[in-house]
Formats: sequence, structure tokens, C-alpha cells
Amino acid sequence: SKLVEDTEESALHVVCQRVDDDNEMLKLMLTQHSHKFGGVPDVNALKVSTEICGRIAIYHYETALHVAIRRLNVEMVKLLLVYGADVDMCYVAARTLYWSNREHSYDYPERHVNMGNEKLVFCKQVRPTEMRKWYDSFLEKWQQTQELRTLESVKTSMQILEESKSDETVKEEIRKLLVKNKSGNFLFFPELFDYYPNQIGAVIKVLFSVLGDRCEFNEDVLRTVVEYLYDMVPKIKGVLDDNDE
Repeated sequence: SKLVEDTEESALHVVCQRVDDDNEMLKLMLTQHSHKFGGVPDVNALKVSTEICGRIAIYHYETALHVAIRRLNVEMVKLLLVYGADVDMCYVAARTLYWSNREHSYDYPERHVNMGNEKLVFCKQVRPTEMRKWYDSFLEKWQQTQELRTLESVKTSMQILEESKSDETVKEEIRKLLVKNKSGNFLFFPELFDYYPNQIGAVIKVLFSVLGDRCEFNEDVLRTVVEYLYDMVPKIKGVLDDNDE
């Protein structure tokens, strides 16, 4: 089999695949997006890449979190979780391209699909939405039937981790992060406060500096504060922008 240069991915996926031990590019991208657009980037956007196995084309769908887990990059996993990465999203290898609903041989597929007398061209704005619709539909069908065709597969984040070859200590650290996030616990990473979206980390640091050691933070209260900031900061920014106009 061979991986062909037929990949659709966001800038986030490109950055996550870079060899960057300090994750500086990822930190810059996440924080700059938060500052400029008053919100968080879509860290759950899907990437699709094409692999040719004999005469069969296999399309690999994955998120940035899957890339981080496969790379066993603990800090990258933490950053993506802080920005809302969904640990329940699965990696999918399918014989169907999201905009086509038909299989392809090794012949290079055209970039459009006939719909009646029209040709729907998937521009950059449409692709993520259409890809997610197809992905959700594929998983829903798989969950109902548990049936996959030859060379197709579905893997959870935890399965991706278990297949990775690394020091068990690193895998255990990531395993705990995935389990904690899945259980709905607030992800509290003081070393990454400077990179939390919408200045949430800065607010939490101020709260700590005011309260000091006088009391322990109640996790429910902290979650309420964070959820409020996630919800209100974009709205406040929108009002300020309107006033500027």
C-alpha cells in the first residue's frame, strides 16, 4: 500500500504533525485564533488522507487529537483537550470518500460529484461540514450493524493509544487524561494557563492570587466560572466590536 498526496486537512492538523517538541506553533495558533476571533478554533475538524491498497482506495479520517495521541505528545493532548477536543470521536478508515458515496479504484477521482444536471464543487468552506455529516452517518450505521468492509476499520482514541509503541509511563499519562476528560472532570493544567482560550487561564490565575491558600477551589465552582467565560467572552467582544463600528 502507499499513501498518496491527496489530503484534505486544516492548518491545525499540519501544525500538529510538525516536529516541534515545545509545541510552540500549536500554542501560537490556538492563542492567536482565540484573540482574533473571540472564540476557540474547531479542534474537532476532520482530516482525510488517501491510501492505495492494491486497486482499492482507503480514506483515513482523523482529528488533531488522534494525531497527538499517535505521536504520544502529552502536552499537545492537554492543549487540544483544553480547547474542546472530543475524546469520543473515532478514527475511521473507509472505502468511501465523504463527498462521493461510492468506492474508487486507484484511478485518481475527480474533485466533484454529479448531482442531477449540476456539479457540486466542494469548496474549502463546504468540505468540513460535508465531511462531518458523512463521518457521523458512517459511524451511526457502524454502531447499529457493527459491519465493515474489507480494509475498513474504526478505532477509539484509547485504541489508538494502545497501538502506539512507547514507554508505558507516557501512555499511562495520556490514558489518565482521556479517562478524566471522558468522565466530565474539569481539566486543570496550571502550566498551560497562559494558553487557555478567551483569557480563561489569566482569570483563574487572578482568582488564585486573590484567594491564595485560604481555601481550596471547589471543582464545580471552577467549572461554572470557566463555562461562563467560554460563553460570555465572545458575546462581550461582539458588543465591543459593534460599538467600535
